Amino acid sequence: MTREDHRAITQALVAFAHERLDRAAPPPAYVRRHLLRHARSGNVLDRVLDPRLLPYLDITRFWRRGQDSEVPAGSLENLLRRVALAWDYDQPAANAAMLALALAEQGTVADRISPRLNWRPRWVTWTPTTSVPLGSGHVATAVLPGGRVVAVDGDTSAVTARNLATGEILWQRSKGFVAGCGELTDGRVVLFVEDWSREERQIVVADLSTGAESAPPIPGSFVAAVRGGDGRLLAVVDASGRGLRRTALQVWDIEHCRVISAPYEVERVDATCVTPAGRTLLVTMLTQRDARTLEPERTALEFRDAETLTLVCTVPEFAVRPGSTTCLATVGTGESRHLVLVHGDGAETRAWDATTAVPEPAAPIDLIVAAVATGPLPDGGTGIVLADPQWRCVDSSDGAEVAIPLVTTLTPVVYLSSTISPGERCDLVRGAGPFLQLGDGREVAVTTSARYRSFLRDIRYSGSRRRGAAAATAAPQSTLTLPAGRRAMLTVGRRSVHIVDLRTGTEIGRPFTGHVDSERGTAHVHDARAGISAAGRLVAVSAGADAAWLWDVETREPIKRLYAHRKHGVGVVDLARTRDGRLFGVVGSQRADVATYDLSTGQPTGAAVWPFDSGDDYSVFTIATAVDRGDRPLAIVANQRDRATLIDLRTNSPLQKLTPRRAMPYGKQAAAMTAGAGGDVYILLGAEMWRIGSGRDPAIPCGSLEADRAGLWGVRLTTLSSGDTVAFTLHADGRIRAFSVPDGREIGSPLPTLGMTVAVDVEPDDTRGCEVILRGVDGWACVRWSP
Repeated sequence: MTREDHRAITQALVAFAHERLDRAAPPPAYVRRHLLRHARSGNVLDRVLDPRLLPYLDITRFWRRGQDSEVPAGSLENLLRRVALAWDYDQPAANAAMLALALAEQGTVADRISPRLNWRPRWVTWTPTTSVPLGSGHVATAVLPGGRVVAVDGDTSAVTARNLATGEILWQRSKGFVAGCGELTDGRVVLFVEDWSREERQIVVADLSTGAESAPPIPGSFVAAVRGGDGRLLAVVDASGRGLRRTALQVWDIEHCRVISAPYEVERVDATCVTPAGRTLLVTMLTQRDARTLEPERTALEFRDAETLTLVCTVPEFAVRPGSTTCLATVGTGESRHLVLVHGDGAETRAWDATTAVPEPAAPIDLIVAAVATGPLPDGGTGIVLADPQWRCVDSSDGAEVAIPLVTTLTPVVYLSSTISPGERCDLVRGAGPFLQLGDGREVAVTTSARYRSFLRDIRYSGSRRRGAAAATAAPQSTLTLPAGRRAMLTVGRRSVHIVDLRTGTEIGRPFTGHVDSERGTAHVHDARAGISAAGRLVAVSAGADAAWLWDVETREPIKRLYAHRKHGVGVVDLARTRDGRLFGVVGSQRADVATYDLSTGQPTGAAVWPFDSGDDYSVFTIATAVDRGDRPLAIVANQRDRATLIDLRTNSPLQKLTPRRAMPYGKQAAAMTAGAGGDVYILLGAEMWRIGSGRDPAIPCGSLEADRAGLWGVRLTTLSSGDTVAFTLHADGRIRAFSVPDGREIGSPLPTLGMTVAVDVEPDDTRGCEVILRGVDGWACVRWSP
C-alpha cells in the first residue's frame, strides 16, 4: 500500500469518525485501533491530532517513529507522550479528562474534547510531568525472554505483574512484598517475594512469566540477588529471624536450591551495589552511638563480596548529622570506571573509592549527592543524571549540560537508607534495573517518591519537579477565601504557615511564624485550617511539632497558643462552624490527646481526652468535622486504623466508638464527614459509610462505596447545592473518583492525575457542581466537577 493510499484512508476514516461524534456516538473499533497507523504511514498525523477524536484512539501505536525523533515541546504530540503511560483504550472518558488536565498544565482550556466531561480542569500550578503510579515502593522490573518489559508490584493486597509498554496485567497472586528478581542460566527470570504472613518469614521464588512458584521457599528475609562467578543466580538472605538486632547472612544457590555459605553476622545491610567489573558488594554500616541519647555519632562502612561474604574494605568513619547524605555512584572514564562512596553533611562533602577506601578528588561529588544516575559519555567521561527540577545530564568534569546517555547504559546512584530520609528527596531511583527502554522506543525510569509510592516516568518528554518560591518552602494543606472573595491556600513549612494565591501560586503577605522547635529539636508545621469566628474575624489554627496556635489571618499575628505539646507535637487540626456563628477547633496530638476549643475565646471546651481504646503511643492521624441538624458540632477522630471516635466539640465528650469492617487508610484524609441536605450527617471511614439521623441517634453503618479499598488513599465528602451528597476518593493509581452517597455508586469516569495528587479538597458551588482542589507535592490544580 502506498503513502497516497494511507492518506486517502486516513481522510475517509477521520470524516467517518467525526460524523459519528456529531451524533454523540463513538467511532467504530477499526477507526479507534488503526487510524493512527494509517496517518503515520501517510505522513498526515496532524489530521488526527484532534482533542475531540484522540480520547477514543489506541495511542500505543503512536510511538513508531523512534526515540531519536524530536517532538516540539508545546505540541499536542508531545502532550500525548506525557499521558501515554496512563492511557486506557477501554475508558475514553477518563482519557479525555486526563488530556484536559494535561492541556491545563500548559495553560490551555480544553473546550473541544469529547466525550462529555464530568471533570473540567481550570488551571494548574504544578510542573507538567509524565508518570504513572505503579503502586507501593516494593517494585521489581525485568525484561522477559521475547523483549517484554515487566514491572511487579507487591503490597498487603496482591502481587501484580504488568507489561509496562501496554499496562496489561499479566498475572496476580496472593499478597507479599516484592524484593527483587534475577535471571537463571537457562534464560528464565525469577521473582523473589517476601511472605510475612507466617510466623517465620520466608522468600517465595516464582517464575516471572507466569507467577507460579518455581522452587521451594527460602527461610529468612531477602537481601540481594547476585550473579556467581560461574554465572549461577545466587540469593543473599538474612536468616536471623524476627526480633533479632543483628543480621545473619547466608548465600543460596537458586539453580540448585541449596545453601552455599555458613551464616555470617553483621549489624545490618544498608545497600547493595555493583562494581563496573560486575562484582556485587554488600554495604554494612557500623554505628557508634551516644551513650545518653543513643543517636548515631560516628559511622564506618564495610564492603563485603556478596557471593563469598569476605571483607573487601572498610571505609574510615565519618560523622552522621541530620541532613547528611551518603551514596554510591559509578564514575570514571573508559576502563578506569570505578565505584565511589560520597558523603555530604552540608558543611563538607568527601568521597572514597568504595573498593580500596582511598580518598577521591572532589570534582564531581557535590553533583553526585543530588543525582539519580551516572552513565558513560561519548568521550569516555561520566555523565551525571539529575531529576530536579527536570531530567537532565551534566558532564562530571565541568558541569556542562550534555545529552542524556541511552537509558540502557545508566547506573543508578544508590542512597544508603541509614543516612538519608526519603522525605529529603522527591525522586529517588529505585531497584537494580530501574532505567528501561520499552519496545516502542520510550525511555523510562522507575522512581520512588517521599511517600513510598513507585512511579514509571518518561525521561525524555517530561520534567520531574518544580521548585517555585512557595512550593519550595511549604506543603499545601487547605483552602480558604480571603476578603473580597480572593481564593487562597494555606501551606505549611518547617516553622511557618504561608498564604498563597490559589490561581498564581504566589505568596500573599508575610507568613505566620509563631511555631518554634520542639524539645527534641524538630521544627515542622503539620496542618492548618482557617474559618470565620463569631465576631466575623478570619482566623486560622495551625498544628506543629511544638503546639497548636490560633492566629489572625489578616495580620499574621498570634492570638493564643491553644495547646502546648513541645515533646510530642500536634499533628492534625480541623474546624467546625455552627449555624449560630460559633467556631470550634479540634486538635489531635502525636501522643493520642484530643483537645477542643471555642475559637471565639480560645478557651478549651473540656479536658483533653484520648480516643476510645487508645494508647499513648498512637498518634492521632485524621480528624473530620460536621454540624448535625440540632446545631451540634461533631468530630470523627482516629489514631488507629480499625476504629474511630465520635466527639461532641462543645464538651470534648467521646460519644461513640465506630468500628469499620475493614481498616481505614492511614493519613489525614482517611475519614470524612458532612451534613446532608436533609439534616443527616454522613461519615466515611475509608470506603465505609455511616449515618447519624435525627436527635441523639447513634451513627450506624449504611453501606460502602464501590471503590477499590486496597488502593484507597483518601476520602472527602460534600453536599452540593442540589442537595446531593457526593464522596470523592483518591487512589494509589493516581485517579480521583466520585461516588453518590448513600447508595455508593460511582458517578461518571475517574480523573487520572498521573500520580501528581497527594490530597483533595472539595467545595460546592452554586451550579449543582463543586470545585475540587488537587493538592500535589509541588503545587495544586483546580478542577470543576459536575454530575
